[in-house]
Amino acid sequence: LIDVTHFLTQTLTKLRFTRNELTEDEKNAFKKLLEEDSFYTIRLPSNVLDPTRNDYIYSSIKARCIPRDSLDEHIVIHMDGVNILAVNYGSVGGCQYPRPMKVPSKWTFNSYTILKTADQAPRELHHL
Repeated sequence: LIDVTHFLTQTLTKLRFTRNELTEDEKNAFKKLLEEDSFYTIRLPSNVLDPTRNDYIYSSIKARCIPRDSLDEHIVIHMDGVNILAVNYGSVGGCQYPRPMKVPSKWTFNSYTILKTADQAPRELHHL
């Protein structure tokens, strides 16, 4: 029998992530998404302490909603302990309709990120 109660009390207060520079192939793929008014999807590991697991949380937005001068994005990450439960991904300031076709002048992401944690009442563990 394994006692997992100490794992349930871990709460992250800060989360740091980085984005790699876009390669030419990635820029061309993003331009294609813009032309087709398709969705751009992000993927985050579901457990931030063990990103090698193959469990991910996905969120998408229409690619045309992101570009301004650069690629401005707004990310809200919902956490429970060290697990990501959900991600809200969107543009800064909303997305107008119809969505204009605009290629960014700077191919860098400006990420505005909020980390939300679940405040839960203590719960008993039931052993089987």
